[in-house]
Amino acid sequence: MTNIGIVKTLLDNMGKSVEADKALAAACIVLLDEVMTGKKEAPSEPKETKPKKTVDHGKICACYKAGWSIKAIADEIGCNQATVRYRLKKEGLIK
Repeated sequence: MTNIGIVKTLLDNMGKSVEADKALAAACIVLLDEVMTGKKEAPSEPKETKPKKTVDHGKICACYKAGWSIKAIADEIGCNQATVRYRLKKEGLIK
């Protein structure tokens, strides 16, 4: 768990016990020290993830049946060779 996660957990329990309050204060000091000394960056917004690329499974199968190599199919589709192999295995065209 990161220091931020620990602080959040301790904040949820703040005021329930003296020990929890002391632990919260200590964790905040450590976290602030790391941020101030540049050891860690300040918390930021979650990174935006790229949408998954759709792959034309029918085209993969058709190209393979037409005699194309896995590398050629991957280049044509714009994906990696592992994706082509996975789809061909799932369709039962290779072992």
